[in-house]
Amino acid sequence: MSGSLPADGETSVAGVRLPAGKRTGPDGESGRPPQPTLWVTGEFGDAAGAWLALRERLGGTGLVPLLLSGLRGERKAQACDGRGKQQPRGARGAN
Repeated sequence: MSGSLPADGETSVAGVRLPAGKRTGPDGESGRPPQPTLWVTGEFGDAAGAWLALRERLGGTGLVPLLLSGLRGERKAQACDGRGKQQPRGARGAN
């Protein structure tokens, strides 16, 4: 069985509600748009609970939930666009 990335915006994956996010991936070659390989969202209230639920429910789909955080002692990180590029705090969730 093969899973697919959710569409941009708020979504539900395997019955788990997720806040607005977007598809992203590495920069495309020769000016082509990025090939979506990740679906990313900013911080939200029960991210750990959502990760646990997704981990239990996504087996065999090819989708792997990731929960990322900043390094210890690091200032609170800005939102990332999924390609390692930081966005200003106000741009979080913007498409």
